[in-house]
Amino acid sequence: MYDAAEHRMKVYQTATSGGRHKGTYNDALKKSNAQLWKSFQSHMRQVEMHQDKISHPEQYAPDWDNWDAVRRMGLIRVWRKHLRDNYDKALIEQSVLEERFNESA
Repeated sequence: MYDAAEHRMKVYQTATSGGRHKGTYNDALKKSNAQLWKSFQSHMRQVEMHQDKISHPEQYAPDWDNWDAVRRMGLIRVWRKHLRDNYDKALIEQSVLEERFNESA
């Protein structure tokens, strides 16, 4: 079963230790709270958009109905990757914001 809190912790720990998305983490540390919040919202909008693309590919891919299964699955795979990347980046930014507010409390 998917555990969102566990996933968030894993993504954040990987980024803070120099692994995947370390650039997102380093950039997040440099941003003001307002910039970070705006970036978080942007990533979440991208997540929603890619969820819609996966649910309704015919609205985003011209001639979807004429594509063969291999081409269709290839595009869905790309959209899923973009969804995951944006979601993970949003989680990192959210974690940085929470750390800032917990330190100032």
